[in-house]
Order: sequence, then structure tokens, then C-alpha cells
Amino acid sequence: IHMLQGEVAYDDAVILYLNGEVIFEGNVPEEGFPDRFSYGAAVPQGSPITDSFQVSAELLREGENVLAAELHQSDESSSDIYFELISLESVIGECRSAFVGIGADGTCVSLNWIQEGRYLEDAGVYIQKVGTSEPAVLFPATEAEANDVGYSYRTSITGLTEDVRYSYSIVSGGNKIREGSFRTGSAEDGIDILLLGDPQLGPDDYMDYMEGYADVLHDASEDDIDFSVCLGDVSVNAWDYPIYETAINCLGSVDVPIAMIFGNHDEADDCLSASINLPNMTEYASLEESGDMSGDYWFEYGESLFLCLNSNVTDSLQHQSFMEEAEARYRDSYGEPAWRVVLMHHALFSQGNNNEKDDVLTLREELAPVFSERNIDVVFSGHDHTYSRSYLMQGSKSTVYEGQEAVREEGEVLYVSLNSSTGAKYYDLTARQPYTAFCEQNYKAMLTRVNITPRRLHITTWEPGTEEIIDEFTLLK
Repeated sequence: IHMLQGEVAYDDAVILYLNGEVIFEGNVPEEGFPDRFSYGAAVPQGSPITDSFQVSAELLREGENVLAAELHQSDESSSDIYFELISLESVIGECRSAFVGIGADGTCVSLNWIQEGRYLEDAGVYIQKVGTSEPAVLFPATEAEANDVGYSYRTSITGLTEDVRYSYSIVSGGNKIREGSFRTGSAEDGIDILLLGDPQLGPDDYMDYMEGYADVLHDASEDDIDFSVCLGDVSVNAWDYPIYETAINCLGSVDVPIAMIFGNHDEADDCLSASINLPNMTEYASLEESGDMSGDYWFEYGESLFLCLNSNVTDSLQHQSFMEEAEARYRDSYGEPAWRVVLMHHALFSQGNNNEKDDVLTLREELAPVFSERNIDVVFSGHDHTYSRSYLMQGSKSTVYEGQEAVREEGEVLYVSLNSSTGAKYYDLTARQPYTAFCEQNYKAMLTRVNITPRRLHITTWEPGTEEIIDEFTLLK
């Protein structure tokens, strides 16, 4: 048995127990009952209520199991009482979301799924090359408690071949619960990355934006994208699981692995963390309330080092220690990186109305010199719901360039702040800042593509649908 699902009718209030553990409360007053012989109900009933409930397999035990009902009348004068166990059957818990995340390098991906209930045996993912007779390979899953919806399962899929489509089948207890596919990239002709600014979906209208977003992402990723980056603020509310579930499943339309960044709207709960899986995760800048996937992490792709920071933590010493350790580990495994790219939510140099807020000013003052000292090439951010590109910054000092191309010198950093990729929220541009080379706000969704070769980094930002180019820029070594 993997999970029990039941249906019960009762009047006025009921508490169900399985082997002494509460598994369901129906119409129980908010303050509960002082004892099991108390009257009371949240709402007095004239006829029975019918409800359903689910029980995780972990509460079942070998041999005899006891299901008990504690039934309450609403008050002493109530004329009737009723209880009926309508049905009880074993079911397979639904797979609510699946996330194919970026791996430690181009030969890996990190997979997460959330399933209703907890299944202690035979949970994993079968991976197979599409269109070949090669046998499927099983990668067993580990698990971590997610939220009220179910449990989060994770596994790292290794040994992949570049530029190949793979199918995956998620299994639990011998049952297939989700199928999908993804495509690995290839760094042979450079790296191509799809960057997504803040989706920032609200509880009232998120489905309005999701209806077209999947098509936009699919179309954008068809053009030889190797992986994608979402720069944070998936939802307005960090605890709104239905939005994260919908958005995570929608991001699968990108068809390539995704690197996820934590935004300030994602940090107050663990819904995002429970829904994703990320490589080389560290304790640096990890927040307990945000979950175990909220720390700084890094990955390698195409001989470049990608440093992913949780900028909700303004303690620059943590980020600095992380970058030192990550670069040392990178060198041990891959040698000297061709490019050093930082991905973070908060924009240090932007044209939005966050650019003078205390958290951004702290990050700018403390991190900008560190980025120059560590010879970071480019920093991509979201947060400000406007598009801007800086001059080359040596710490907080601008090196002005003209036109759509610049040659980067040692310690100079380019900062690019992305607009919303869904169009759910925009900010107005503020007065032009001395560090800004280009900015735009057309109050329409934008996408950004980055192409990286050993000596050239090219950025293209456009409006999906019209394909109108908003900005193009080339950074040269």
C-alpha cells in the first residue's frame, strides 16, 4: 500500500485517528476540544458533511492497523449524530511538480519532484536516450520533507552526453507517476543561455500570465539554448504553493536544465526550495526559513564558472568566502575559467526604484569591490523590473564605453539588470544614473539571451512575440 484515500460523512464534527495519530479533522472548532467528550463544531450542521482524506504510507504498520473516529455534537440540544466511512482504498499519490535543474557541469542534471505522500521504497528516475535502443538507467532518489502537499524527492543524473534528448520516467513503489524529457546542451560552438527576469506571479491573476508563458519559453528555447536561468521572485508570496507548482511545471517548457536564483519574494518560506534541486549547494547565505536549496551554489559550463548568490543575505563575507572556495574547487576540477559569471537577484547598478534602498546600497558598497578583486566578468540580476546595462565598473567607479561593444580590462565588471519575463509587474525608470550605459522600460515582457565563447560574450534582449530587439551588446576579452 502506498497511500490510503478515504471518504467520510459525519455530523457535526469528527477527528480521525490511524494507529493513534490524527489524520483528519472535520468541522472542528478553531480552538479544538477541551476533551473528547466536549460539544462543539466550527459550524453547526443540519445534515451530514462529506469530506475526503489521505493518509501517508509511513503511518501504516505491519499487521493490524486501527482507524478510529472521535465524533462530536455541536451542542447539548443537538438532536442527531452521524458517522459513515464511505470508502477507503489504496492509491498512488499524484506527482505535483517536476523540475530539471542545472547540474554540476554539462554532463549532469539535477532533478526534483514533489509527490503527495511519502514512499519509502523504489522511488527514482529512469533516464533513456530518445530514439535509441540503449536501456533506461535508474537513478534512485533521496527525499526531504517538503510541505503540506507532500514530499520532495531529489536525484542527480550523471554521465549524460552533450546535445542529446533524454526521456525521463519518475517511478514510486514500482508505479510510473510522471514522464517528460529534456535536452542537454553543447558548448562546442559556445554557450547559449536564456535569462528570465522576475516572473513575480500574484495569487489573483497568475494563470493569466501562465497561459502564454509556456509557449514563449518553448519558442525561446528551440533556438539552441543550452540552459536557462530564472533570476528569482517566482511568486509574490513565498508560501503560495499552487503558484510555485504551476510555475515550476511551466518552466519545464524551456526544455533544457534551469538554474534557479532566490529572490526576496521567495525567501520567507520553503515552497521554492522544496520544488527545486541545485548542484554544489553550500551553507553560505543559506536561510533556514527558505529551505535547504537557498544557499550560494556554483556550476561549470563550457569552461566558464557560474556563481549563484542568495543576495537576500547582505553579509558580503559569506559571499566572498563562497566565491573563494567555489573558484578553488573549480580550478581543481576544470582548470582556469574562461569567464566568471555571477547570477543574483538584487541588482547593484540599475535604473529601477530599488537602486537606493538600504539592502541594495549595502550590497553595492561591499560586493562591488569584491567582484572587481575576484575578476568577475559580468553580473546578471533581476529585482528591479526594468532593463539596464551598466558601464564597465571597477568597484563603483565607471569606465565609460561608446556603442554596442567594449573590451574588458582586468577587474572591470559589466552589470545587467533584467525586466520581467512574464509582464506581471513593472517599475518606472528613475533619473539616469552615472553608471548606466543603456536602459529601457517599454512595459512589456522581455527575454535575454547570452552567447559565450572563449573571448566574446554577446547579450541580446528582445520582446517575445514581436521579436523586436531592445538591446545588443558584446563584451570582449
